[in-house]
Amino acid sequence: MVEHTGATVVTRGSCHLPRSPWKGSPVPRGLYATHDTIRQILAFYVGFGVVLMASSLIAPTVGLLAVPLGYAAGMAVKIVLLALFLWPRVRAIGRPEPPALISPGSAPAGSGRA
Repeated sequence: MVEHTGATVVTRGSCHLPRSPWKGSPVPRGLYATHDTIRQILAFYVGFGVVLMASSLIAPTVGLLAVPLGYAAGMAVKIVLLALFLWPRVRAIGRPEPPALISPGSAPAGSGRA
């Protein structure tokens, strides 16, 4: 019979990465709906870094409880970052586009086209 230790559980459980960083919450879905995936991936990796760092820092004192506490801290950071990224985009909904400097059908001055 194989005996599993707490270190084995922490090591095997910490290797799981979600398949999609925009699943599970309205905030990531809202940012994804505005076609902004770069900031979303950035928030995902920052949150994952917080999970690893927080779990590593508090593991010596709280033991195996560091895994869910670190995960909670990382997800909180990720949601706050996503909300900060989404806020200006939501405020811009319904605002008119700024006028273009050159209309799409006209040629710039000196281009030789009439």
